[in-house]
Parts: sequence; C-alpha cells; structure tokens
Amino acid sequence: MPVITLPDGSQRTFSNPVTIADVAADIGPGLAKAALAAGAVDGKEKARNDLLARYVQSIKARVASNWAHPPTTPKGLKCRVRVKQIPGGGVVDASISTPCNADALVKKSIINAVKRSDPLPYTGFEDVFERTLSFTFTYDGEN
Repeated sequence: MPVITLPDGSQRTFSNPVTIADVAADIGPGLAKAALAAGAVDGKEKARNDLLARYVQSIKARVASNWAHPPTTPKGLKCRVRVKQIPGGGVVDASISTPCNADALVKKSIINAVKRSDPLPYTGFEDVFERTLSFTFTYDGEN
C-alpha cells in the first residue's frame, strides 16, 4: 500500500500502485488538470528542442559540405560561428566569435563556406527558425 508524503507533511495512502496523475487527481481536480497541462507542455518543449537540434545539425552539415579547409587548419578545430539570416535561409552576415583556435585564413574559409551555403536549410524548420543563430564548427583532421 503506497503512502505518499506531500511537501506540507501530510500523507496520502493508496490501496494500489499510483502515478503522479493519480496523486494529483486525489488532491484535487485543479491540480490534476495542471499536471496534465504540464506534461503536454513538456512534450511540446521536447519536440521543439529535438527539431531545433536537427535544424542546427543540418546547417552545420551544409556549411561543412561547402568548406574547403586550408592547409593550416588545425586538427581539433573548434570555432563558434554566428550567422544572421532572413526567413527562407538567406545569409545576411556571418562571423567567427570565441572560442576559436584557427588562424585568420581558416576563419575566412569558414565564413566563405557559410556564404556558399546560402540559402541555409529552412523548409521544415520554420517553427524553430532564428534570425541570429550560433553553432560550433568543428574539424577533427579527417576529410
């Protein structure tokens, strides 16, 4: 028989195993409704975060496919890239910020890769589109 102790110190006893929703409903219908709504919001937030991760990954892949790395590119390259874009994925501006362990030539090559990637992926990502987007561009030394 489960006994649930609430934050105020009171206890609820149940004859069978219970879920959080069961406990909330036992306390009151308002709490049950709020718990259900919180679960729906959490599910939507997870879906949005997953879509945003796929969006950023697709941009990184597009930029990487348009990048011609100079001979001075260090293995273990990591540069923070900031992109300003318009709806539809058109690139307005690209810049490198810190951290970045690249020389000026490599930084310029990354910016050029972003520009060659214009337009960036957009279709299917409208709900998570951001006019200013930052991501980490990496290169491990493999082609």
